Amino acid sequence: MLDLAPAFLDQLFRLIDRFEIDYSSYTIDHICFRTASVDEYQRLKESLSAVHELLIESPVGGRRIATYRLAQPIKYKEWSIPLLELPEPKAGSQYQSGFEHIEFVIEKSFEELSSQYSSLTFDYKGTHKRINPELRLKLDQNYCIKFHHLPLDKVIEIEKAEAGPKNS
Repeated sequence: MLDLAPAFLDQLFRLIDRFEIDYSSYTIDHICFRTASVDEYQRLKESLSAVHELLIESPVGGRRIATYRLAQPIKYKEWSIPLLELPEPKAGSQYQSGFEHIEFVIEKSFEELSSQYSSLTFDYKGTHKRINPELRLKLDQNYCIKFHHLPLDKVIEIEKAEAGPKNS
């Protein structure tokens, strides 16, 4: 599955470049691979866990999402992508298997970013999240990018600290 990442990233960046977004100062902290079924999610989770470090599996929006620190980051152009997000499909939703999005860590505010690209239609739904709000830009029917301020592994550390030790 990870060997499909370069082709996905090539296509994604062709789309991003059409929007003339200057991403040169952004970091890519993770890439997302969607699964089409719960069985596929479980198989990929087991396969990934044999090689990569499972940082967390937690319920988000009515389904599980597993996040892995890759044993070898995905190298793409000047980027090194250390994390993979693997969401289980939501009940009643249909997804094709495959990479869907990347997330950029940015320093500027969402308002500054969206005003810089005022001709684009950003989705602000995720900007109200308590931890690590995100701004989304749909590039076409199959691809999107998201922008946020904290790397996903830092968010996971915060969430684990807030949850405290598990009771046995």
